[in-house]
Amino acid sequence: MVDSMKEPMLAESTNKPLLERARTKKKLGKIQALSTISVTSVYIGDEQSDAKAAHSAAILLDDFSFAFNGSRPLQLTGRVFHQGSTEGERLEYTSQIVSVDGRIATTRSGTRYRLGEPAKDFFALRERLCLARYKRAAQTEAYDSKAPFAGIDIGTIMPTIKVCLPKIAGWDPDSPASLLNEWEVRRDDDGRFVRLRGTAFNCPGVQDGARGYETADIVDVEGRIVRTVRGELFYLGVKLGSSCDEKTAEVAEAELGELEELMSV
Repeated sequence: MVDSMKEPMLAESTNKPLLERARTKKKLGKIQALSTISVTSVYIGDEQSDAKAAHSAAILLDDFSFAFNGSRPLQLTGRVFHQGSTEGERLEYTSQIVSVDGRIATTRSGTRYRLGEPAKDFFALRERLCLARYKRAAQTEAYDSKAPFAGIDIGTIMPTIKVCLPKIAGWDPDSPASLLNEWEVRRDDDGRFVRLRGTAFNCPGVQDGARGYETADIVDVEGRIVRTVRGELFYLGVKLGSSCDEKTAEVAEAELGELEELMSV
């Protein structure tokens, strides 16, 4: 069963109610395009003047972060300030980020954003996106306010695709925990450490619906949420081979109990 779709947009979406956004994700609908602010003054001369012109032509995006928990394709969220505006309008998500030059980010729709101050959750997502570049890396590059996306792989431009979000009781698409569905237990060659493999959703740096995604070593299990040695959180959906409709709470608890026993060996 599915109850929502994700779809990269060619325009920007604003002010979608939280519940509606959680259900529709990137589903096509009534979209309000945000046009780039026109430059009223012409700067000519040196490179610094040209840079000022480009800077002023971009829409200010304050309190910015990555939409949809930083899953790919990467998109932004935040508050937009149009020219002369003093109150920001909430932007739920942009189209895909295609390039970043310092603090200027350009999206697939052609809109250019001047990045203001990052949101609180930006730094945790940035760290996971940096770690995603290196499978077993434990450290990330230091944050540079002049280049907030330094160390992050923006990725390739994606065609418009539809990815169905599984309907999993207890998992909120707006939570910091990624969803790992159709999961199975894996061990390293020595049999000492437990990992999980499955289909990932809302996972920073990972294409939504990516099959065969393998987590880092699991160090903690609490309810249906597992934590890896790298601090990543995953909400466990349906175990591989199980039926979502037929699963009972007792069966789900038995599966997780088995996982905890494996970890304690």
